[in-house]
Amino acid sequence: MSSTDYSYTPQQDVITFTTPDFVLVKFGTVTTTEDDNTKEAHWVRQTFTAIKQAAPTGHLKVLMDFRTIDSGEFNSQESNKIYQAILQDPAVDKVAVFALPHGWQLLIDLLRWFVPHKLKTFETEAEAREWLYATDR
Repeated sequence: MSSTDYSYTPQQDVITFTTPDFVLVKFGTVTTTEDDNTKEAHWVRQTFTAIKQAAPTGHLKVLMDFRTIDSGEFNSQESNKIYQAILQDPAVDKVAVFALPHGWQLLIDLLRWFVPHKLKTFETEAEAREWLYATDR
């Protein structure tokens, strides 16, 4: 197994791809403007495009760490559309979110509506990792 880190300096985000199929998304500081949030979302999309090309299986398991995000995070409409498109991508097999801040459940529920079998929230990282690699959805 090898790992590649992708970094987004403005927010100190790091996305780590570990072959053959694991993606860890660690958000850094919050975005507070629509423009900053949209730029961050475009970076996430570009990173996922690069990871898809490097993934031998084409079935990514994504773990999203929300420990550093709080209610001050700004989400633009464009970024929500970008994340929705990533979730709908056939290369993304499952997405587990953990440490979801209070007040973010509505956004996650909205995204889950588009892909109910792919996205699930968890209290702990261990629970999230277990679900990602469980054979049933």
